[in-house]
Amino acid sequence: MTVALGLAAVALTAPGTLRDPVPTTARVAAAPPVGAIAPEAPDPGVSQPPPYYLMWMPGGLPVDFRARIRTVQGLDATVVVAGDTRWLTRSLDAGGAVIDRPRRRFAVPIDAFAANPVEIAPFLPPRVRGDVVDALSRGQGVLGTRSAVVRRLGVGGTLEFGERSVRIGAVVPDELIGWSELLVSREVGMPLGIVDDR
Repeated sequence: MTVALGLAAVALTAPGTLRDPVPTTARVAAAPPVGAIAPEAPDPGVSQPPPYYLMWMPGGLPVDFRARIRTVQGLDATVVVAGDTRWLTRSLDAGGAVIDRPRRRFAVPIDAFAANPVEIAPFLPPRVRGDVVDALSRGQGVLGTRSAVVRRLGVGGTLEFGERSVRIGAVVPDELIGWSELLVSREVGMPLGIVDDR
């Protein structure tokens, strides 16, 4: 069973059923040869577990939950995601040009998540797993596609939060990072204040 915890949530899958969490384009099966025996239909009385379970806890998870969930037997993988609103004070594109700079005493709220790159890897589809894990491991951030459009930023851009900054290392579909605007590693998230396990 696989468990993903984030956005105040835990997701679980049954052992051996870890699959790409993002639906892929439907494939049309070739017609069976003439005379072939059709496979038996699954028994409607037997329920199949979903690939993941998502658990949400208003107010956040207990502080020791991340350590405790790892000790639960029968779980193939677990990830706990921290999430907080951070305040953007400036952004720059890959060439260093200023894109956003709110007036003094103002800032832009950014919905930001933090996760361990090794722990989140099993929950990412293969097509983006390497890019996301590499970016997080290098201390860079991952933007969702909508955030990238709204912020007018791409790979190489920089988000500044007061004295701290995050360089963007990857841009991926929003649903792959829990619909957050920004995903960083826990090491980067801690000094930014992304610390509340959701």
